[in-house]
Amino acid sequence: MKALICAEVYSANLGDGVIADCLTHALLSGPFASEVCYFDLAGRSGYSSLGIRGTAIRASRRHSIAFDAARVAKVVARRWMPDGRSWASNLRRSIKASDALLIGGGQLLIDNYLEFPVRISDVVKAARAQSKNVVFAFCGVGARWGRVASRLFEQSLCDDRVKLIATRDARSAERLQHRIPGVSTKTIAVADPGVLADEVYTRSEKQFDLGLGVTEIGVLRRHSERHRSISTEALIERWVELARLCCQHYETALFTNGSPKDDQFARAVADAFASRYGHRLILLPRATRPAELAAQISSFRMIVSHRLHANILAYAFGVPSVALGWDDKLDSFMSLTERSHMLVRSPLPDAHEVARLLDGISEPDVALHRVLKARVRAAAAELLSAASAEHTRAYDT
Repeated sequence: MKALICAEVYSANLGDGVIADCLTHALLSGPFASEVCYFDLAGRSGYSSLGIRGTAIRASRRHSIAFDAARVAKVVARRWMPDGRSWASNLRRSIKASDALLIGGGQLLIDNYLEFPVRISDVVKAARAQSKNVVFAFCGVGARWGRVASRLFEQSLCDDRVKLIATRDARSAERLQHRIPGVSTKTIAVADPGVLADEVYTRSEKQFDLGLGVTEIGVLRRHSERHRSISTEALIERWVELARLCCQHYETALFTNGSPKDDQFARAVADAFASRYGHRLILLPRATRPAELAAQISSFRMIVSHRLHANILAYAFGVPSVALGWDDKLDSFMSLTERSHMLVRSPLPDAHEVARLLDGISEPDVALHRVLKARVRAAAAELLSAASAEHTRAYDT
């Protein structure tokens, strides 16, 4: 069986690539899939590809019907691959060549200026046109949807061609069932496939005591209601102070999840540290592939990071982490892995609080990790079975 994964596979934030690699591993390890291929929802063809041009639509926070309709029109009008091929025709060809269609994983069920709602709607419609079943695999659900996004998601998820929806945490499942009660019977909560990373990537030898995973300020502003007014200078100052304290006790290095904007911000932190203290922090080269990010994170003895998949990779490799909470998906993952005590509930790292947590840090529970990996493998097999053309469940009748 040939499985098609539709997701943000080649995003510069390499967490999405980690998901794709680990989901592929889970599918190929099961009894059904013999081949896995990808369709990147942004039209990228690889990790250096720019993808769809001009679809990032910046807008006010008001969600009027007229304004949302205008946003939909703009997104639809600009969905073109860099080489001129239409996004829709490329999607149709990909679906036709596959036996099973999976949308996910990642934080796809969000209203990011309607881009994901529109693209997911198109994928489901294209699958229906070819009489193909669809499953949603290990998706996260955002906290806020506008009216048009809600309508698009409801139409997509309630389509009778959508056979199973697996979220990557219980909170996402609860949100989805609250917003769209009609999907309750076909929704399950699992875990992020990234917990399989230790089976997918080669573990590196330990090189540093501590990795500080830096995230650019724009991401934190967009996703943290309580910190939209945070200044660049304030965040840099917090990182510099944390690095100062950590360097007194640990061999410390900065790293990012691969986003060029994250890397640029990490360089600003390193420059500010050098300006104040007369020597530079170690900044690891920007990872450009998921395997490179996994190699960096597994080389640390412990990490501190905002990024979900930095924490997930650390967990998979048995590297203790302190998570900096800027989005509730961090809360969900730390709760799932019974490490909520290692979550700082603010995107602004308080140096002394983080240092205290590092002093008492403990390794992840190996037995629980095995349980979560088994749960992901079982869900991957069920998803692939549900996506097959012959599959029928009780709620289909």
